[in-house]
This record gives sequence, C-alpha cells and structure tokens, in this order.
Amino acid sequence: MKKLFSIFGIASTLVYSLSGLLVFPELSKAAVPVGVISAQAQAALERARPLAGGEPTVDKNVAANNPLNVQRVMRVLPESLFETFFARRNSVYTYENFLKAVKKFPKLCGETGQTDAQCKLELATMFAHFAQETGEGAPEPPLRYKQGLYYVREAGCSDSGGGCDYRVGACEDTLDTGKAYPCPTGRKYYGRGPKQLSYSYNYAPFSVAMTGRSKDFVESPEPVADNGYLAFASALWFYMTPQSPKPSIHEVAIDIWVPNSNDLAVGNVAGFGSTINIINGGLECRSGSETAQASNRITYYNAFLSDFGLTDNRQKSCVGMGNFPSNGAGALNTYWEE
Repeated sequence: MKKLFSIFGIASTLVYSLSGLLVFPELSKAAVPVGVISAQAQAALERARPLAGGEPTVDKNVAANNPLNVQRVMRVLPESLFETFFARRNSVYTYENFLKAVKKFPKLCGETGQTDAQCKLELATMFAHFAQETGEGAPEPPLRYKQGLYYVREAGCSDSGGGCDYRVGACEDTLDTGKAYPCPTGRKYYGRGPKQLSYSYNYAPFSVAMTGRSKDFVESPEPVADNGYLAFASALWFYMTPQSPKPSIHEVAIDIWVPNSNDLAVGNVAGFGSTINIINGGLECRSGSETAQASNRITYYNAFLSDFGLTDNRQKSCVGMGNFPSNGAGALNTYWEE
C-alpha cells in the first residue's frame, strides 16, 4: 500500500473534495480508491456529516416536530432573540432558513451529552464571526454586534460587472485546483453567505456536501447567495468541517479539540482565539498585537455570551498563535491508496 495523500489536506483541494466522498456514503464509490482512515478521522467525519437528501424542512412553530439538535437551538435561540441579534439582516436570512441549515448538520448542538450552555457557546462563536464577516458597520444603534448578516454578497461585488471573480490562484488549468474543479467562463467565486464562502476550491467541497456533486456550485455559485438556506448552510459547513491540521471550529468551541504539546509549543490553546486562528490566522494572529478584526470578533463574542447569560474564561485572543502543526491534535491521518 502506498500512502498517497491525506483526504483532509488543504494543500490540494482535489484531496479535500475526496473527503466529501467519504462523508457521503450514498455516493458511488466505484471509481474511488480504497481508503485507510483512523478512528480519530472517522469521528471527525461523523461530526461533519450532513443529513442526506436535499433542503430539509423544519417546523419553526412547534419545536417537538424537529430533530433534537433543532429543538435545542429553538430552546436557546427563539425567533424573537434571533431577530434581536440580527436587527439589520438581509431578507434571505430568515429564522426558518437558519433552522434548516442546523438540521442539515445533526451534530451542531447535537453531540451526545451536549448541554444547552454548550449550544449557546456554539451560537455565540458563529454569530461573532458572522458579525465580523457580514456586519453593516454602520453607526450605532443597533450595536455593532447586532448588525451581522447585513451582507449576503461580498461588499462591492456582484455577478455582473468587473472584478471579484477570485479565479487567480484557483481556476488556472495549470493548477491542481483548476484541473479538479474547472471554472466555467464568467463565473465568480467572491464571498457569499454568513461566512463569505470564497474561491472555487471551497465552493466545490461545499457542493459535494449539499448535492453529492462537486461541480454544481462551481458551475453555478449564485445560489449560495440567492437561497437563504444554502447561504446559512455554507457557513455551517465551514463551521463543522475540519481542514487538517486545523480542527473544526465546532470542535474548538465545545472543547472536543484538546491541544497537544505540539499545539501548545506554537501557542495554540483552547478557546475562542483558536477559532480566529482557524478562520484568518495569517492576517489576524501573527502581527504581535491584537488586530482590529480580531478585536472586533472578541468584542462581539463577549456581547453574545452576555446575552446568552454565559462567561468563558478560555483564551479569546489569538495573538502569538502559530500555524496549526502537522503533528497537532487537529491533524487527521487519513490516506488513500494509489
């Protein structure tokens, strides 16, 4: 057996797309090599596994008619609170669409033994990042942390006009990513949704998660903004899915990820700061002092925690954190044989 590559690796997004093939057993494996997967990697895949099928349905009025993770979210985040948190949201960002996306990922607020308080930690974490990525940034009121979900599309970008195509460094046919995910002429891969999903090599594995085919959102990325459920699902997919050697944000938020000595050696410790490091560590965590962006995220996180009646004594700053090491606790050794 030849160890060819890790399915969780992000150096090659062709490799990353194959992780989707493991996540979704309903896909045909006729042309897929036999894989070798560790127990740790299998557990990570199970956490990220989306519900099979298309767009889910939910009952936003009767919690008991929904799966347990949706019931928990409805209990800690009633629609009135959602509307308060996102007072300036775009019309596609409805409470029902958010609940549909939650249902798509059963382990979100649905881990065995998970408490309501841990679910609130998850929501505070993702909402803080939503506010930073998609906040209106207007004078208060409402308070800045309540201005999230204002943008569906990256500010200044549209499907027509020039710029914002995000094709350079991803779509060239000389690159592995361009070969794996051919980008049709005229398609743009600028940020869409609460997490501002960008680049064809992220649209492709998200497409696998939603439809079982990598090409759908590469050929037509527009639904990730036009469809509110898909917009939310793109953010929750990013939240739930590990990108080895990075753990998933979900695993960090509720302490499933426990940093080992190699993580600690580069300053990567448990807490909200590591979620910033996952999202944008190169720009927000390596300057030697708190960047404005990271400071915003921390401020928003603290505000959401307060509204949820929680405190979090884990480290919130990412100053001094390094790249996640290849031998860290988030590294998943999963290989395909040639």
